[in-house]
Amino acid sequence: MASTLTLSVVPGAIAGERRNSERHMTIFRAGKIAHRDRENLCLVRNISNGGAMAQVFQDLTVDDRITLDLRLEERISARIVWARAELVGLAFDQPIDMAEVLRSELAHGQRRRAPRVNVDATGRLQIGELFHAVAIDNVSQTGTRILCPEPLEVGAEVRLWIDGLGPMLSFVRWTSNGIAGLAFCRSVSIWDLTTWVRKQTLTSVFRAV
Repeated sequence: MASTLTLSVVPGAIAGERRNSERHMTIFRAGKIAHRDRENLCLVRNISNGGAMAQVFQDLTVDDRITLDLRLEERISARIVWARAELVGLAFDQPIDMAEVLRSELAHGQRRRAPRVNVDATGRLQIGELFHAVAIDNVSQTGTRILCPEPLEVGAEVRLWIDGLGPMLSFVRWTSNGIAGLAFCRSVSIWDLTTWVRKQTLTSVFRAV
């Protein structure tokens, strides 16, 4: 996802939480937020060493404790300090290294592994004319990990059918003891994927009731 390296100002709530964080970087970067036992992707719109503003696709309220994964060296522990519709302000428990964020943004032209969300879902894997039931245990915008009883060949072209996302033309990147990693030939939009993940979460809740 393209990134814009500019300085911006976020709503005053974060500034009130972190007076020593005057400089903010606009990055428009996909990340992952974990809250309690649920997680979903998010879109971080700007970030400083003390906090961030993110567009989220799960229910979060002020004072919720979350963990933010931006594929930096460490995941970031934070607290929600304000919430407006899909936008939230995050105050980090500890300041982060903005130089690391800048380095990762300057390297955005290189392939960066997309954040993966753990799910409990099923799909159908099409190999030629045959279909096989598979379990899906994590997914990102660029690929997924599946449990498949059928032997798969690395590099093989397959089609993964997922209710709510449609058929995904993919190729097998790796296999190990009935588990396989698939790379999508075309990335899934963050909007489609987060909507699907949220539906999977709601389905899991209803199953548990």
